[in-house]
Amino acid sequence: MLGVSFHERGRMSDEYLAAIIELWTSDSPSFEGNYVSFKDVAFAPKPVQTPHVPIWIAGDADASLKRAARFATGWSPFLTPPQDIPAKLDFIKSQPTYQGGPFDVAYSIDKLRIGKGHVVIDNPKAQPGMSAEEIVDRLGWFKELGVTITCVPIPAVHEMNAYLDYAQWVIEEIKPRVQW
Repeated sequence: MLGVSFHERGRMSDEYLAAIIELWTSDSPSFEGNYVSFKDVAFAPKPVQTPHVPIWIAGDADASLKRAARFATGWSPFLTPPQDIPAKLDFIKSQPTYQGGPFDVAYSIDKLRIGKGHVVIDNPKAQPGMSAEEIVDRLGWFKELGVTITCVPIPAVHEMNAYLDYAQWVIEEIKPRVQW
């Protein structure tokens, strides 16, 4: 649809990320690549965060994990079963391009309801109507696996007050019991 080769998209992403980081971090940015090149350019304003804004990579393929190791401060698995997260994190951190430092993993309880081919599956471990104890247990398990960012699934609500009531329940019943 965009006229971009499917087989080149990974190399393009890597190059674009390297070029963006050069723009964000160099006072005299220059870059020479196959897809983008520049020199003698000014780029401002620079990100306030140092060395630059956080970069997140999503995906489960080795190429995505290698990209996360090289460029990212966070990873969002998609179809990775939760029990496979530690091995994927070990793979990321074993790459020679991994710089160390804090590395976040975002994984939602709702992801337990997505199967191969992005088909919704009936998984009782991911139901929005979970009890406080079930949610606390699931979040504790995620933490043990290396997940650093998650969210509590929201049951079907039909009005703002119902959503606010649920959010208040999470704040009062779940949050105090979860240590991240």
